Amino acid sequence: LVFVHGIQGHPKNTWTYGEIGKEPTKPARGLGKLFSRKKQTEVASNEESHPFWPKDLLAKDFSNARVLTYGYDSKVTKFFKGPANQSGILAHGESLMRALEVQRRGCRQRPIIFLVHSLGGIILKQALSRSKNAMEEDQDLRDICQSTYAIIFFGTPHRGSSYAQMGVLARDIAVAAGFDARDTLIRSLKPDAEMLSLLREEFARMLYDRAFKIYSFQEGQGFKGTYSLSRKIVDDDSSRLDDAREGRDFINANHIMMCRFRDKNDEGYNKVKGVVSKYLDEIQTRIAKVELDRYEQAQKLLAEEICWSLKTAHMNERVGEVTTAHTHTFDWVFENPQTGFVDWLHSNKTLFWITGKPGSGKSTLMKYLLNDSRTREALSEQGRPILSTPAFFFHARGVETEKSFDGLLRSIIFQLLSDVPRLVDSVADIYRPYSDENSACPWTFPQLEKALDNIRQQQIEGCICIFIDALDEYSGRSEDIARFVKRLAAPMDISDNQKLIIRVCASSRPWNAFTSLLNKTPSFTIQDWTEEDIRKFATDRLEGCNRDDTSSVVDEITNRAEGVFLWVALVLDELWQPLCDGKSMEDVRSLLSGLPTDLPKFYKRMMENIPKDDQHILMGMLELVLCSDYGNGGIHFPLFCLAVELFQRDPLATEEVSLKPADDERRKREVERRIRACSGGLLEVAGSRVQFVHQTVKSFIGDAQNSFMLNGKSTQEMAVAGMERMMRLLILLITQMDSTPGWEGLEPFHMAGNGFVEPTCPKSFPHFHVDPVLEFIVWGLRLECVFEKANSTIMHEFHAAIRTHCGDNWLDTWWSVVSPRQPTLTSRNLYVNGLLKPSSLLEFATQVELFSFSESEIKREISRNSEVSRSPKLLFYMLIGNVRSDWKEHPFVYHKGNNEDEHSIISIDQDLETPVNRRPITAIHLALAIACSSSIENSDLVISHLEMLAILVEGGGNANVLSYKNHWSHREGDATERSAIHCLLSSLYDGAKPFHHSESKVNDTLSRCITTFLNYGADPNAVDSNGVSILELALPICPYALAELMLEKGAQVTPKLLSKSGKPLNHADGILNVSRWRRPECYTPAARVIACKYNTHWADLEEEQHDSEEQKSLQNTGNILSTVTGYLANLAGSVKRRR
Repeated sequence: LVFVHGIQGHPKNTWTYGEIGKEPTKPARGLGKLFSRKKQTEVASNEESHPFWPKDLLAKDFSNARVLTYGYDSKVTKFFKGPANQSGILAHGESLMRALEVQRRGCRQRPIIFLVHSLGGIILKQALSRSKNAMEEDQDLRDICQSTYAIIFFGTPHRGSSYAQMGVLARDIAVAAGFDARDTLIRSLKPDAEMLSLLREEFARMLYDRAFKIYSFQEGQGFKGTYSLSRKIVDDDSSRLDDAREGRDFINANHIMMCRFRDKNDEGYNKVKGVVSKYLDEIQTRIAKVELDRYEQAQKLLAEEICWSLKTAHMNERVGEVTTAHTHTFDWVFENPQTGFVDWLHSNKTLFWITGKPGSGKSTLMKYLLNDSRTREALSEQGRPILSTPAFFFHARGVETEKSFDGLLRSIIFQLLSDVPRLVDSVADIYRPYSDENSACPWTFPQLEKALDNIRQQQIEGCICIFIDALDEYSGRSEDIARFVKRLAAPMDISDNQKLIIRVCASSRPWNAFTSLLNKTPSFTIQDWTEEDIRKFATDRLEGCNRDDTSSVVDEITNRAEGVFLWVALVLDELWQPLCDGKSMEDVRSLLSGLPTDLPKFYKRMMENIPKDDQHILMGMLELVLCSDYGNGGIHFPLFCLAVELFQRDPLATEEVSLKPADDERRKREVERRIRACSGGLLEVAGSRVQFVHQTVKSFIGDAQNSFMLNGKSTQEMAVAGMERMMRLLILLITQMDSTPGWEGLEPFHMAGNGFVEPTCPKSFPHFHVDPVLEFIVWGLRLECVFEKANSTIMHEFHAAIRTHCGDNWLDTWWSVVSPRQPTLTSRNLYVNGLLKPSSLLEFATQVELFSFSESEIKREISRNSEVSRSPKLLFYMLIGNVRSDWKEHPFVYHKGNNEDEHSIISIDQDLETPVNRRPITAIHLALAIACSSSIENSDLVISHLEMLAILVEGGGNANVLSYKNHWSHREGDATERSAIHCLLSSLYDGAKPFHHSESKVNDTLSRCITTFLNYGADPNAVDSNGVSILELALPICPYALAELMLEKGAQVTPKLLSKSGKPLNHADGILNVSRWRRPECYTPAARVIACKYNTHWADLEEEQHDSEEQKSLQNTGNILSTVTGYLANLAGSVKRRR
């Protein structure tokens, strides 16, 4: 709240009720007397009895508002014309703006309400004009105009018949203040008419643009008793703006007294207070809305960010692939109350189950229910807003995330956050730690479960109805997904206070796991209701044959279908051509009667009817479709089409394949026709992929009894053949993509740039195409990871092709593409940059983790080079250390910054100039750091890193290596120097306790790794730089057998493992209380002193040992005397003989 006074005003006195405000009964004698400092001081001294209402009244009534008053040199003679012929209004307006800018530092954008008296309004208009027109970079000044919410005028002249009257007005105000109207200075006041005109026009524009709130208080009384001044100083026409948005009222006082109030009961004050209160309420509402909008926008942005991290390939594509319901089918769901579905939507029950035979149309029905507006209408009748209707359709023929629990949770959370960004707070705590560290959130299964549970607990009024289709196509155990669905639909709050209601509609085949767990759930069986739908579907399909006598065929199809829509569709495909060809109805019915109603038998018949010339093409297609099951997204359709074209070509053909867009389109059309013709309808094109027309077809193909139809191959063998076929196709593309480097058949990798790069090898070689190389690697990894197989022949074909195309130095080009974009290894505090510049096919394969191939190659080299690893993982680490066969002699050296050496380890918090930080780091250092940074969620990775570490030690690595205060192998800021066993016992699992992993295999591997270190010479009594021994770390957590081994290897008990009484602490099942380890030699000297209090028998042991040592000493002395006596006797005998 900013107060601005007018001519002859004062920042305090203008707003203070007192004697000075009374109308003068006789004129003042001079300008200086009435407004001298003495008079103003006297008025100020009366503040206790005369309220300064902005401070004494208003500030108390509105404690959340800051009150400011502005003062300036308001002598009437300087108001219009200042020194050096400068305009006083311009100068005062500038000063007001500057002063206010200083006061508002730190609180920009806080709304302002101005309260201005008389001609102070002109000062404010000038200040706002100056603020509005400030330079773009002067945001602090522009903020004043932008933040102005309202202006309350007290007797401010907004208009007049002529600007000459402004001088008269100034004279009147001066006279009212006590000046002599005959004063030459007063009579000679002349305003700058042009400046005032521009100011008025500018304010009108600002009022239009900014829409300030305006309230004008007009004086209710004239000023009496001073010469001829017996009228209002600012008349009613002048003190109003006549704007539709303006509020107006009168204060029953004259021009001077209208802004001075006696107390809080003053009528004028209560009018002003009411206006201020109204504006402040509006401001609070606006601020709350702005903050809410800002908060909601932040939520939306965070929700989009989290959704991006949750998104997977082909997410929610399955819903679009499902066939849309035929016209006017499935209406019975809403129209027939006996189905129970509408009643369920109206009820408080949270789970509904739709079951039915394979191919009966469950997925199509679920899509119909999801998209039909009547579903939402019925749900909303409970009075709750429908927030979201997320859906997940399990797809056993799709990629892993389309049939897994992980994919289900990701999809549901993704849709909920997209539809209801308010829910983002429930998952933000899970996501933010990764966002703050600029790393990708892994979204592990526990994290996804917690996120969904958090969402379910939100206190948001509304309803969420989730549709989950095809529970039977879930890749895990059926009972697990059934229990999850029940738990998802169960209320979080058993009382009636839950605001957010989760409802679930699920569908599946009637398997035992589902019927036993969902038997009490409201449900219906779809085939019980679809007879008329099937009849309509068949009738409409056969209308296109232009036959009038199909009703009997439709009846028979309907009767034999038994509710299986898929069978109906397949039968109609079989009958279509005979009907169109004009075959007699008797022949058609005969054909129909010969068609099996059992779907597997129908599929067998379809495959048997495929022409022999097309059989090999079908086998090739089946290989590609089956291998797609193991890919992340399957095979991109243009690539599938190219593969089909190639295995239809003459094997001796040598011409290049065309990758031009026109040829791609031609190829797509042709392959789509070939798919329909050669597969007999068993395969279909769904979006960008080829798949089995139904899950029952995949089950039929996978049935071992039908392997004879696949030339005796299993589906696994077919999938392997498909992967190998894809790898050979990609080898071909590597050499034939120069004419079309940006071919759409390969989805570009982020690191691949524009799809190809200039080779670093001689310019005579063509381009190095990154995308097919990366795609080749991906298929090789799928082959190894899924089937644990490697095809060495294909790998060498790849090597030969790329050498021929790009030259022997192709690996230099590969490295130039990969190195700057993909750090080889990263961990919590470790960044290893530029490590693996391979120099051979073996090193390349190891770098890209084609370990099965690497291992097979290594086995062939072992006989020639004993240093070649027995494990591909070891080779990987040896390559990192640039040490390969002689890694034990060549340490991995710590290098600084970007230099010509490609090998560097960068520690994020160490001073590289410190000598201790430049000590050699060997391969075992690096392997230890990586093992101690393994993610606890990835148990396979933990196991492989620990096995790697053990192999390094077995191969001759230093078991007593120290970590050199390596921050990159411990928590940031931890400078403790440790042995390798210390590291494994204190740093493993990212802060979690070792030997406490949920998988026993991980704990067993850790135990074996530490055992290897002990067996290969690790010092069991090593202490870290804090004086902590290995045994002190191990006993509270490690298994009994490992503790026993440490003691057997000579680990000694330290004082920290003993109580004050000398009794061993009860660690590792009380192993230290075993008599074998309660002997003095098992304790350090310091511990021995403490343990004597508890082990009182040690004194007897020491006495026995002392007696035994004395006896042994006497015995030794006797033996020596006996020996000496015998020697002397022999010597004497010898002397006698000589004599």
